[in-house]
Amino acid sequence: MFFGGFMSMLGNKHVLSVMVSVEFLFLAAIWMASSTVGMCDMTPVLMLLVLGVCEAALMLSVLVRMVRSFGNDLVLSLGVLSC
Repeated sequence: MFFGGFMSMLGNKHVLSVMVSVEFLFLAAIWMASSTVGMCDMTPVLMLLVLGVCEAALMLSVLVRMVRSFGNDLVLSLGVLSC
């Protein structure tokens, strides 16, 4: 599950596809954490879940800002952001 998300992140041209792959990786991390911790203490798993939601909201706001500024969400246009 983790390697599938990582491999799908490498061949994407759009930032939105990369963000979905990152969220898939985060979901795999939450799944692994919940399976190792078990049902006795779910506090770390819930903290990871809250962190994932905050990260997704931040990435979406950056994507909206980038599309409004540059007009597209291509990964190749990220070189423009470094200037």
